[in-house]
Amino acid sequence: MIKLAQGSGVAALKRYDPTLRVRWSFEKKAWAVDAPYKKFDAQFLPAPVRYVQSGTIVEEKLLPELSERRILYRDKRYLVCATKVLDRRLLYAVVAHDTHRNKRGAVGTFEDLRKEEKEQESREAARRKDERVYGAWDYYRYLNRKHEDGGAGISTKGIKWDESRS
Repeated sequence: MIKLAQGSGVAALKRYDPTLRVRWSFEKKAWAVDAPYKKFDAQFLPAPVRYVQSGTIVEEKLLPELSERRILYRDKRYLVCATKVLDRRLLYAVVAHDTHRNKRGAVGTFEDLRKEEKEQESREAARRKDERVYGAWDYYRYLNRKHEDGGAGISTKGIKWDESRS
């Protein structure tokens, strides 16, 4: 029988993530916080067995019902952390180390950096485009000044901007 925790610290943790479960771990002799896998694939989880060698034969023995690996394997969950005390410090620790949801975590920081890089690239592309357009326009005005007839008959179609002019 799994012993689930209750209290204000656990309630705050549930408000942060309703899928988290706080239970007593008989092996660790502490409270264990576990969460379900998003996509569960049993081939990547170690089976809840212990290998015992008797002579030349190696046997698989199923772990006890309340062992940590058996509970996690049966419930398709992974261990987030273990703690002796259940108060707000547990919530703060989980939030501080949660890289999936936490904006200050590794994933949030990476997404912010990538977004900033894309914005910087688009600003740079717009600057280069403006530079080309205004350079071509300045060249057109220059050609208008050089012609004695006031630039009549000058077409912008054939103007090629020379990069050495900038």
